[in-house]
Amino acid sequence: SNNIMVGDVMDLVESLQNGLRCSIDWLSFTINSLDLQSVLSDFGFCMSDFYECPKGANGYRRMLRLSGSNLRVLYDGGDNMGVHFDCSGSAVSDLVRYFSDSLMVETPFGTMAFDMEIVVVQELLSRILINGHISRLDLAIDNMQNIYYRVPELEEIWNAKRCCCHFKTFKRITERDSSGALVGDTVYLGSRSSELMVRVYNKQMESNRKYPENPIDYEWVRWE
Repeated sequence: SNNIMVGDVMDLVESLQNGLRCSIDWLSFTINSLDLQSVLSDFGFCMSDFYECPKGANGYRRMLRLSGSNLRVLYDGGDNMGVHFDCSGSAVSDLVRYFSDSLMVETPFGTMAFDMEIVVVQELLSRILINGHISRLDLAIDNMQNIYYRVPELEEIWNAKRCCCHFKTFKRITERDSSGALVGDTVYLGSRSSELMVRVYNKQMESNRKYPENPIDYEWVRWE
């Protein structure tokens, strides 16, 4: 959508009219080329933007990490492994920011401008699919304050056979601390081995557990 924002926010976020907020929370893709510098250039990067990690991962012998970011680039794998990008959380917005800068063109007035007809995210995904493939894409829908469904309610709906979907399995996992207080509540629809899996969890609990010094005082349910 043209309304997706890139900038100070941690994710690519679009606010919907129904109060929900959508974002791309994880993007992993592989480009079918062994020319690392050319691949980086195609997405707006240069080698000096990265630092070399001590070792590779996932079958790749070498790995770069974007300075100040979680964005990883894996390379030097097998002949058909290409160059792999792994962008989690805020690294997705870093990827889009660099890519959108590469789309800027110089005007006759000596300034840089962006063609507003181009939808950056669509252009990015198109370039990936032309030159490689996406291996992981996590979409997040955040339901904050005015909650449509809480995690316990989803279990009740499933058990009452009032859920119409293609998923054959339902799993709910709760976590408690040493005092017995609930600190995590998650539902899984489908399995990780399938092409599509949905996870619904209490994001307020997860955030307060991770960042107790900055607790959230409103309800927050995330669908991924």
